[in-house]
Amino acid sequence: MNLEFWKSLSGMLTVEMTSAVPEDTLAAITKAQIPVSHVVQISELKYRLEIPRRDYKQLSSMMN
Repeated sequence: MNLEFWKSLSGMLTVEMTSAVPEDTLAAITKAQIPVSHVVQISELKYRLEIPRRDYKQLSSMMN
């Protein structure tokens, strides 16, 4: 799985997720109580979603 992050002025981060099993990745993110919104499928393995900027460090550490 791979994650890329983009900052926005609204206090949200746009995350591009590449995963063969996106439902497991999203389940892990929500289990960590990180709010997820605007989930959009870009391609077969890529999704774009938004998280609060304050949760960046937590999500980043989960994926390492």
